[in-house]
Amino acid sequence: MGYLVNDGVEFTPVALCPSAVFGQGQWFRFFTSEITHAGIIHILCNMCIFTVWGIDLEKQFGTLSYLTLNFVIGLISNVLTCSVQYFQAFFMPATLFGMSVGGSEVMKNCAVGYSNILFGLMMVEAFVGETHTKFFGLFKIRKILVPFVFLILIQIGMPQASFLGHLTGILAALILKYTGLSLILLPRDAWISDFEKWNNCVDSLKQNTTYKEADSGQATLESKSFFKCCRQSSSVQ
Repeated sequence: MGYLVNDGVEFTPVALCPSAVFGQGQWFRFFTSEITHAGIIHILCNMCIFTVWGIDLEKQFGTLSYLTLNFVIGLISNVLTCSVQYFQAFFMPATLFGMSVGGSEVMKNCAVGYSNILFGLMMVEAFVGETHTKFFGLFKIRKILVPFVFLILIQIGMPQASFLGHLTGILAALILKYTGLSLILLPRDAWISDFEKWNNCVDSLKQNTTYKEADSGQATLESKSFFKCCRQSSSVQ
């Protein structure tokens, strides 16, 4: 969730909107807003960033952990976003130093996109491997600062981007890092092990699949028992 949209846009019914979440109980928006985008350019930009950070993280964490990490970061980020907007609407003045910061209209703000999760993944990547990286190959920078640099640059270049959505994505990753929520919300090692065993069974089944010629002369598919592959995979591990 990282792109602000207007009420008249056709995908507003699935966008993240505090008034719909709190007022109408439409909690599904926490999830539908993530897979909805404002256009093809929005999708392409997000997928490019997703490729840069996503591939390495999936290799390091494993498919199940990585998938769950995406889900949890998005959920925490969206809960934080709606909570902050609720606070703005009911506990802050409409204007502060000439800027609009509160008022009931804040509850009608709608946003879509996957970029809050992407910012969370940037922060997760900062805690993996080396502490520094080259920023666009120009100069070294602490990896933990990279999400905040992108946060500012994107906001300058794209004022329509949701600053709050991107920021809460970063905060979601920090919450998982420094609180016990990761122990509750992320899959346990035993679950990951079971999933990887099952995944290895599927790979073994594919590798042990062969073709042989039947009496009729047509090729037929012959493979080892799926359960036998599972037993073999389990015994190896």
